[in-house]
Amino acid sequence: AGATMRVGWTLALCMLAIPVLCVKDLGQSAPIWPFPSTNSAACDSPIYCKGPLLYAVNSARLYNDSKMFVDMPMRFDPNYIINAFNKLGNYSKESLLNFVDQHFDASGSEVIGVLPDDFDPNPPFLDKISDPHLKTFGLGVHDIWLNLTAQFDHTKYCTDCYSSIQVPNHFVMAGKRFHEYYYWDSYWTMHGLLVSGMTNTTKGMIQNFASLVSRFGFVPNGGRVYYLNRSQPPLLTQMVKIYLDATGDTDFLKEILPILDQEYSFWVKNRTVSVTLPSGTWWLSQYNVRNQVPRPEAFAEDLQTAKGLNASAMYELFGHISSAAETGW
Repeated sequence: AGATMRVGWTLALCMLAIPVLCVKDLGQSAPIWPFPSTNSAACDSPIYCKGPLLYAVNSARLYNDSKMFVDMPMRFDPNYIINAFNKLGNYSKESLLNFVDQHFDASGSEVIGVLPDDFDPNPPFLDKISDPHLKTFGLGVHDIWLNLTAQFDHTKYCTDCYSSIQVPNHFVMAGKRFHEYYYWDSYWTMHGLLVSGMTNTTKGMIQNFASLVSRFGFVPNGGRVYYLNRSQPPLLTQMVKIYLDATGDTDFLKEILPILDQEYSFWVKNRTVSVTLPSGTWWLSQYNVRNQVPRPEAFAEDLQTAKGLNASAMYELFGHISSAAETGW
């Protein structure tokens, strides 16, 4: 009874003020997810979006970057991993590191490089550059597509054993720690792709986003399940426009128009409020993510930001942080 009371008081303190310290305080006891069961977590995954394992890994700060863990594909079925974690018995940092190493592959292991079929090693835009130094620079920038174009390969993993969201065509990654596609980043990427004459890759990426709208009703922030509770600036229509301006592909425009309407409806229904002023009632679009938990890809960082707040203020802060992330900045 005494041990149970100590665990209960520890959890209460974790939820109210100091969640970063929970795993240490619980000692050999299995960590418990300290957030409300009614929270609006990014997704239902008990590994990548919520649950004791996600909480323990980040509370112990196993990695300098929280994103590393949630980008690791699982070697086993999620239920098997959860059961093994609950029986672990020792939740020290060393024990947790060993557990993750045994049950997960390296971050981004399901991402493979792709050679785009429309990549031209000598793109025509270089002919318009007379300065040899600028021409060399331009070619170097163009060649970066070879390092950033990728696709997800899930063939060796079970369903739900990865956080990446599959799409029908290859895509251009943001690079560095980001092993997936991102929504509004891709708009600026497409400007560069079109300069490089890579219209097939551009169209394929637009089709990828269209497939996400068909599946989820909107384009998520990025290509991971932990982004499913937020979007980014809705630039899909602008993507279609710059592709159409470059190719004149009106058939594709006709094909994708219903998808553009569907995404627009999402923003009107979920991100628009009425504002009444002396001059009348106006509709205002806003970034507004309903969320009461740390972002999985920045879990430890969000916990640190919220340190010292009471429960109500902490949950509100997590919603504001997620909404800020939806802006793209």
